Amino acid sequence: MKQFNIEIFDENFNFLFNTSADKTKYKEDYLDPEKAKVVITTDARIAVNSIIRLYRDDEDYAGIITDVKVKDDGTTEVTYSSVESLFDKELLIDVGQIQGTMEQYMKTLMDELYVTNSDTSQRLPMQITAVTSTNDWSFDYKIENEPDEDEEPPERLVAFVNILDDLIIPGFTQYGIVLDWTFDFNNKLINVYITKNLADPITIEPELPNIIDDNITIRKAKKRINKVNIWNSQDYERSIVYYLHSDDSFDTTDSDRVTPVNYKNLKVSADNNEKCISKKVSELKSEYSKIKSYNSMDPAERTEEDIEEAQYNMTDINYFMSFGWTYNSSDNLIYDSDNIVVGQETWTDEDEFEAAIEAWADTAAAETYGEVTALSIFLEKAHDKAYQTFSKNKYDNLIELEVAEDDDMIKPMQLKVGQIVNIISEGVSYTSILSGREIDTTVTLIFGTIRLELTKTLKGRA
Repeated sequence: MKQFNIEIFDENFNFLFNTSADKTKYKEDYLDPEKAKVVITTDARIAVNSIIRLYRDDEDYAGIITDVKVKDDGTTEVTYSSVESLFDKELLIDVGQIQGTMEQYMKTLMDELYVTNSDTSQRLPMQITAVTSTNDWSFDYKIENEPDEDEEPPERLVAFVNILDDLIIPGFTQYGIVLDWTFDFNNKLINVYITKNLADPITIEPELPNIIDDNITIRKAKKRINKVNIWNSQDYERSIVYYLHSDDSFDTTDSDRVTPVNYKNLKVSADNNEKCISKKVSELKSEYSKIKSYNSMDPAERTEEDIEEAQYNMTDINYFMSFGWTYNSSDNLIYDSDNIVVGQETWTDEDEFEAAIEAWADTAAAETYGEVTALSIFLEKAHDKAYQTFSKNKYDNLIELEVAEDDDMIKPMQLKVGQIVNIISEGVSYTSILSGREIDTTVTLIFGTIRLELTKTLKGRA
């Protein structure tokens, strides 16, 4: 096999030297980004975090050097990692700021880690672009400061999130989102694209003669879940059942289902009726307090945002309490139904309004609000849980095909991670996704989202 040309750059893309490697095995595994190794013909000192580039003919790879071992024979063993593995890091997130498309949210966290980080020493010469847009998405996280039932909620709920384990890998296995990246050596930049492989699905038949290893084993870890029963852990009287259909959609309709039935019992934690009412009472009191503070502000210090928030709070209070408060555009103040500025010294209805807000919790209107709100929260969380469950095992298989590098039928070097395939083996069709590749004297294509050789549980992976 033709040798690889090797170029070494420092972490700022400044060229250091070039050499060659007679033998190398290149492996990429999107589900478990591994450290590749190459022995190069040099004994020059190479620093960790330097950039290595390997290329020959149409092949071009690059990575971040993580380990260097100089050998007695004058060669050096270099270990390097993919760009994907750089995101195996945790960030503390504000749960209330989870918004936008999944690609855009991933970009926000990835930028925070390496592009806009306040610690300039942590920054990398990296540009991140969200290419595609996935609107209906969710991911698992554990809230670190979840209040007990008798506690006031904190100003913001937070969670620690590992970008690789909690977003990149689930984004791939559930939504087909992939990270694509290039090293721009001319502009000294790592370009990262958050995108999807939109190529049309292809069909591969392992029995055909172009497959070198015709002893193909297709292994499924377990039968795909096609029905989920979901309960609310705060109110077990509330539950819902979702069914998977033959077109890969799911809903609560008991028709055109995937059978035989393989179900799973799940639960989500969603506020019950009483908790929704209690939270609304606290919210109304908070809005009430904010309006009084707003009215006492120095007019010169009021911003448009302050005015908009005050108007929103007033509208919300009027909707639930019918207080009849109004906003005066001439002085930008909130007035009560007697045309007195809420919260001023002449205003004496504070106890009355506090008592009215407390009393609202016992009304039929509050009961209806609690029922509707609790149901809405539960249905949203249940739908997200069902989506995650049905999507997570969509490509729950492991298929490995060995072919020649120059195979004209499959063209293994042109296939990109995220390629959807239909593999027909012994008359059975398996839908899978390209998730890895190993290049040696031949090319082994790795499909599916399980890795049977892993001995430890990888959170969010496979």
